[in-house]
Amino acid sequence: MEWLTELIKHTPEILKAASVNDLALAAFFFLVGAVLIFALLRNANSVIKLLAILLWLIASLGALLYFVHQKMPEPFVARIIGQDTEVRGSRADLDLGYVEANVAHEYRLNVRVEGDASTLEIRGFDAPLSADIAKPTMGSSGKVTDGGQVLTVSFAVPAAATKQTSLVRIGKVGSRRGGLTLRVSYTALQSPVTIPAKSGPKASGRGQDTGQTYTLCAEAPAQGDYEVVSSRYWLSGDRNCNAWSWCAPAPGSSRQSCFSFNMQGHSECNHGGCDATRNSEGYIEATFKLIPPTPRLTAAAG
Repeated sequence: MEWLTELIKHTPEILKAASVNDLALAAFFFLVGAVLIFALLRNANSVIKLLAILLWLIASLGALLYFVHQKMPEPFVARIIGQDTEVRGSRADLDLGYVEANVAHEYRLNVRVEGDASTLEIRGFDAPLSADIAKPTMGSSGKVTDGGQVLTVSFAVPAAATKQTSLVRIGKVGSRRGGLTLRVSYTALQSPVTIPAKSGPKASGRGQDTGQTYTLCAEAPAQGDYEVVSSRYWLSGDRNCNAWSWCAPAPGSSRQSCFSFNMQGHSECNHGGCDATRNSEGYIEATFKLIPPTPRLTAAAG
């Protein structure tokens, strides 16, 4: 009789959730039943008729509470393990942001029904996700606690430039009521990524003079939060780095790897016969790694 206890316990919330159509339908059936009772008991005394109407009223109210309750979502509470923020409701969004492609990812949440120690189960999930829910925790008395169960969501996906969304559906074992729908979204990007850049031909100074200083940067991909993990740079053409030239790392933004360079000309050509100013080209190659974002869990509309 747990369902009856739950109906009585939550009667105010159930009545508040009842729609006008629900109330109208219940009133219609009550009136039809009352007319039938009067017709069937027309020869009975007033006390019996009154008791019959009262019982029918209780039955009608019970039916209303039951059917409205079945349509009401369970009061689920979800929280990312390691975070303090709790989300309440029947729908939640788990935004993972930019994730690394082609590697295994695993996210763990604590899920429970508020004030209810019922066991939860996975009702379904969309590929490429997989989902698993741990058994409930048993207290010292041997009874299930209402501390929730651990939901594990895992996946490994190829790179894709657009946001992907998959659903995980959870419910109470043995319950027909709507459960929790968790919408998981992410964008899978390649990591690490190596980005090259080249300066094009740049002129040296003339003769023994040093030419202007040039700066060349390799930029992280525009999509995603990347950081530099390594880089290398060099010159080709007339000069090599630090041989009648100067090359050194240069400051840039957190999404750049840069170096600066200049070249000395050819003094042996000051009096003609060869070019006193010549061209070299700068190259840089930087490797960027995707910074894992902090997942966010929020209540979803609807």
